Amino acid sequence: MNDDMLRVLRTVSAAFSNPVMAQVQDRNLKSTLTALERANIYVTNEMTALPELRRQALTRYATLSERAAALQARQGLDTESSRELARAAQADGVVGLERALAAAKEIYLELSAIASSEARQLQRDLLAPELDLSEETWRSRNEIVVAGRNPGAAEGTVLQAKGFDPKKLEAYIASTFPGERALELVESRFVSGGYSKYTLRLRLAGVSSLPEELILRGDAGGTFGGAPVQKEYELLRVLHGHGVRVPNPLAFEPSGTVFGAPFMLVELEPGTIVGHMFEMPQPNKTTCREVAEALARVHAVPLSALSGVRGAARNTVDQAKEFLGESLASWRALGWSSPAYEASFDWLQRNIGILERTRSLVHGDYGLNNLLIDNERVAAILDWEFAHIGNPAYDLGYFYYQADRLDSWDAFVQAYRAAGGAPVSTAELDYSTLFAVVRLGVMVCQSIVAFRNGQMPGLGGASALINNMHDTSINRIAGLLRRLL
Repeated sequence: MNDDMLRVLRTVSAAFSNPVMAQVQDRNLKSTLTALERANIYVTNEMTALPELRRQALTRYATLSERAAALQARQGLDTESSRELARAAQADGVVGLERALAAAKEIYLELSAIASSEARQLQRDLLAPELDLSEETWRSRNEIVVAGRNPGAAEGTVLQAKGFDPKKLEAYIASTFPGERALELVESRFVSGGYSKYTLRLRLAGVSSLPEELILRGDAGGTFGGAPVQKEYELLRVLHGHGVRVPNPLAFEPSGTVFGAPFMLVELEPGTIVGHMFEMPQPNKTTCREVAEALARVHAVPLSALSGVRGAARNTVDQAKEFLGESLASWRALGWSSPAYEASFDWLQRNIGILERTRSLVHGDYGLNNLLIDNERVAAILDWEFAHIGNPAYDLGYFYYQADRLDSWDAFVQAYRAAGGAPVSTAELDYSTLFAVVRLGVMVCQSIVAFRNGQMPGLGGASALINNMHDTSINRIAGLLRRLL
């Protein structure tokens, strides 16, 4: 360990405790400072607690390699994967751990073909070092902050931005709404959003019927999937007509000649983002009830109005198989080794029939990051790119951890059912929660790989690392697998 470097990092950590930092009002600057503080915590932890935690995990893998080799030998199987696990356990640091995880994953998959209680127990034991390491890593990063002070929640990061001609956009808006003859586009700025869409906030002057502020949402491509903006626009029109709290869709531009990509215009709704899957909100009983009731209204939209939505022409299990297959293919393409993810995908594939019972519109990304909250109430549900027809339990499982933080899971379900939400069994909820955690975790891993490869530079690209997103995903997987396996 470099003591001078560690001393510098701790000095920087102390600087973030300076009262001057708390007085910063500019949102962009505050967001940047929060991200830098978290990056500092991440690096400090890498230099202090993590080397010993990795060494402990490798010691456990050494013992497991002996048990695996003995079982493989009795079954007449090749023991090379066990020998590789033993070699990896003698290596050091990140490299040794990555080799151990890769070998443990191979052994885990080989054991799936052995129908014995010994093989099942060894599979569970092979998961433990990774699960425990992630839990301890998460805990140590939260304990390392100077004087026990956790950094505040970071503002959303602009992940997609591009050049465009404001005058051409102004002309398009004026021509699309002929009554707006004096319209002028006076401001445009990209705002935080997802990986596959551009989100641009527009401020207009001289309008008579249009609101003064609009949101432009355009296709940005990328590797994170999701429906194109045209499908979102069509769905928003249906949902708005059925009283679901969504931004009012105003126009769709399909050619890509105005902005450089197809886009839609919607009204700007009031409210703020109060948290997300990796940034737990402050407890709020009213908001918890509101979010549950809003979700019940989504699930109540009649299927007869949703013929163009993904999954409308197939059964629930087939649609779930497609999403699970897409996520697994994305996972395989990363080349990331994790026994925990392998165990999760295996369990999800074997138990997919659990989802067959119920069928409705599913948002597919129902989290606080996609909800505008105004005066504790849901003003609008955003980002419908993963919407499909399937089991509504998926949305419930996706929101499980956030609901439990806002109030309690029981309170959320009670409000959801009182608003007309369909009953969901424990089996459906367990399946959907693991399914959601795994799908989201794969996207986190995609972000980390993209950052490491230089495809997503900057603090936005580093967010999955510095905000503990991967370890949080593994922690949630750990709790579910220990109950389900």
